[in-house]
Amino acid sequence: MRLDELVGYLDDYLYLRDEVADPPEALNGLQVANAGEVTRVAAAVDLCEATIRMAAEQGADCLLVHHGLFWGGMRPLVGPAYRRVAGLIARNIALYAAHLPLDRHPDVGNNAGLARLLGLTVRGEFGSYHGASIGVWGEMDASRDGLGRALAATLGAVPRLLPFGPGQVRPDGIVNGAGGSLIPQ
Repeated sequence: MRLDELVGYLDDYLYLRDEVADPPEALNGLQVANAGEVTRVAAAVDLCEATIRMAAEQGADCLLVHHGLFWGGMRPLVGPAYRRVAGLIARNIALYAAHLPLDRHPDVGNNAGLARLLGLTVRGEFGSYHGASIGVWGEMDASRDGLGRALAATLGAVPRLLPFGPGQVRPDGIVNGAGGSLIPQ
């Protein structure tokens, strides 16, 4: 497949053309091109030298990441930043990043995916960030402790539960990343 076709598809599918508000360092979309063809795509949360090496070992010529090349803000292309760019170019790997468009996507988004895994019936969106809803809310039949156990089983890590509030949690909201500021919403 041609890289420009894949980029067009991803831009449409992830609603990048809708200009979802995001931190400027997200720079959603194609960040580094390759020679123009894509035969295998790899995916990762963060771009780092190890991610590039592993993508190359798997024969990927396009890497889709959540936090891309510019996630730490603009900085000179020296040290690790240089090695990331040089590694992508030397291995002919294109880089495509999608931050909030991926978090909030209704089908493949991180929030919707976690809701499905937990058995949450999604009823709507919440969590306004620069005018765009980034979380989902709904209902599941679980106590606060039951939700904690379900999260631990689903995520493979023990969640941090705040020790207050009702025993039965309703409605339930999911927003990943740095969504703690959305608790009042």
